[in-house]
Amino acid sequence: MKGRIWRKAMAAALALLIVSGSTPLKPVADLFSGTAITASAASTVDVPGSVDTSSFEVITDVKILGADSSGDMEKLENKYKDWGWNVIKQDLNDGAGGWYIYLAYKTTTVTQQSDLNNAIRDIIIVNGSAYGEKTTLSGITDTTLSSNTSRTFYKCESDGDFSSETDQAYKGNLNRGTGSGTPDLYMYYTREAGNDNSLLTSFSLSTSSSGSAYCYNNSGITADLNPSGTAAYLRLNRKSVSASYYGFTANTDLVYNGSAQVLANPKSVYYGTVYWRVNNGYLSTYQPKATKAGTYTISSYVSGEFGFGDTPEVSTTVTIAKSDANKPTVTIDSTIETGTTYAPALVGKAADCTGAVTYLYSDSQNGEYSSAQPSTEGTYWVKAEIAEDNNYNAYTTAPVSFKILNRSSISVSACENGTVTPDKETALTGETVTLNISPRENYFIKSITVNDEALSPDEGVYSFAMPSEDAVIAAEFAQSYSDVVWKNWDGYVLETDETVEYGKMPEYNGTTPTKPTDADYIYTFSGWSPAISSVEGDIVYTAQFTAHPKCGDKAYWEFDSESGKLTISG
Repeated sequence: MKGRIWRKAMAAALALLIVSGSTPLKPVADLFSGTAITASAASTVDVPGSVDTSSFEVITDVKILGADSSGDMEKLENKYKDWGWNVIKQDLNDGAGGWYIYLAYKTTTVTQQSDLNNAIRDIIIVNGSAYGEKTTLSGITDTTLSSNTSRTFYKCESDGDFSSETDQAYKGNLNRGTGSGTPDLYMYYTREAGNDNSLLTSFSLSTSSSGSAYCYNNSGITADLNPSGTAAYLRLNRKSVSASYYGFTANTDLVYNGSAQVLANPKSVYYGTVYWRVNNGYLSTYQPKATKAGTYTISSYVSGEFGFGDTPEVSTTVTIAKSDANKPTVTIDSTIETGTTYAPALVGKAADCTGAVTYLYSDSQNGEYSSAQPSTEGTYWVKAEIAEDNNYNAYTTAPVSFKILNRSSISVSACENGTVTPDKETALTGETVTLNISPRENYFIKSITVNDEALSPDEGVYSFAMPSEDAVIAAEFAQSYSDVVWKNWDGYVLETDETVEYGKMPEYNGTTPTKPTDADYIYTFSGWSPAISSVEGDIVYTAQFTAHPKCGDKAYWEFDSESGKLTISG
């Protein structure tokens, strides 16, 4: 059975570790071997602690051996020795008569934690038989036992060659057979730890009670195991165990993340409480944590409890590296008007980053950058350099393009037979300008120009990209249908053709125009003025005649200067 104080010590240590968030990484496999437990995580490093590596013997069993003859006792003694027991060959009834009573105990070598489970922690002698097979003691005044009266003590087993049932019922009585004038004495043991948490390593008997470390009775007095004969005082040889600390694992590969991070985790602790110190600061039972990037010195030791000593302080350094997580992007208006102020900005910048920000500009994405902010029309790139601070590394953003554009005016030249209205009065270079064009009734758009450059419609819509200078729009409208009037030489209307479609060739359908002769000339029809052409609007054609000199009342002559030919007609 495990000792109660052992359980209290373990509970206190584990409770503290749990509260501080530092429960051991692994269970202890070997309490006294000194072998450090290696953390399985790749991001930790072991810092060894202090563990008692010595091995020693502890008493695990006690028996009372009794026989009514020296021969039987010798047999019993030899049997137990063969079984590996230590037999103290001193008759506890020496000089008092009664049976031969020997004390035997068995030990084991402690090499691991489980070896302590069966260790006997205390022995006490009880006067009288009223306590039964187990008891919790009360009324004890001795300082060694008085604060541990809640421990449960068990009657030591006995063995011997006894013949009567009555004798069997009194097995274990150290004074059995000494007569009615001697008290019944029984030996009890406990496996629960006392104040000093010590372990029993061996027994010895002495005829003197001087000194210390002797067994007590239930009255808190040094017990004489043979009060009616030769005095026999049982000396309890003890060993105190130092607190054991397997050290801690220091966390590595830590990177600043804005939150407190655990710097170290304790490994297994026994008989004490872990204390921490960060950068020579105050001692604390709280698990060491830090938020800011930097290198920290972590020190730790175990303060022993229940009489155990402190362990040496062990230390190491733990670094929280600066973060590369601050990777914002630059944002800027895609187009900027010349003459206006502008400023890029960062998106996604860590709120706690304090590094200085410098914006750099270039007219080529992969060209040279400078802090001079461009102001003339063109395409440019901007990027940001963020200096390192206490917690973040330096970072340069990817470049982002933007344009600086001129804003120019838009005007419309005077036009007839229709109106032209742009959708804006000014526009940035490259900005789309759309025209609202309204021809006069019976007119259509003949042509539109922007700065003397012809503009064609796209699905009936006239629009253009704003040039880098002022834009002047000109429009020409033409009639859809026109009237064609045919007149004679004297203004007489020979024929009127109404609603002739634009672009068609007009045609005169009347009789050939004539002009009366006069005293000197005879006139023949020669054509129209102006010359007939496709219809582009209302027009008046006037008949034209050729004058011929008369050669009589009806004849006339014509002379061809090129051929020299003279022709008389009529």
